[in-house]
Amino acid sequence: MENSKNTKIKTLRKNAQRAFFEGIKAADPEIALSIALERNPIPPISANGKYIVISIGKAAGKMAKCFLDKLPVNASYNALVVTNFENVFELDGCDVLGASHPIPCENGLFASKEVISRLEKATEKDVVIMLVSGGASALLPAPVNEISLHDKIKLSEILLSSGFDIYQMNLVRQSVSRLKGGGVLNFAYPLKSRAIYCQMCWVMI
Repeated sequence: MENSKNTKIKTLRKNAQRAFFEGIKAADPEIALSIALERNPIPPISANGKYIVISIGKAAGKMAKCFLDKLPVNASYNALVVTNFENVFELDGCDVLGASHPIPCENGLFASKEVISRLEKATEKDVVIMLVSGGASALLPAPVNEISLHDKIKLSEILLSSGFDIYQMNLVRQSVSRLKGGGVLNFAYPLKSRAIYCQMCWVMI
């Protein structure tokens, strides 16, 4: 009887460990993005075009690395990563910028301007790739003209102490941002775009 009980406990422990590690694997941004790109292949570019890769969020570095590794050989591209300071690491062929999270900072404002600049320079021959993971809202403060970065910082502090969930907070954030709530598309126009959901991130192509 005792042996039967011990066997059941060992089986339950083994199943729990397997579920735990499978959960970690499923949450890996590189794995999630790889699966998404298998289902939605990277679109080709024209002869004189290039890929403009912009990866934002706490998983931005890993997402960008995964995507760049899957680009066609000798493809022309420029790449930008914006992530929290703790997750910054050097990435070949990519400009990496750090900013604070969850409270916006000057570095994030600079990064927002860089994102806008790259989007505005895109031509109809280019393909813009936006990889967006958690934390992007705080990392890219792009306040509308009527408010300042200081206002955005105070707003973030109020929202974080309000008890709102992330969906409610982002509804407020996007109303005072030039990039959030679809604002990115305004700067990328007239390029066509589509979004792909892949567990850990949003991919806009």
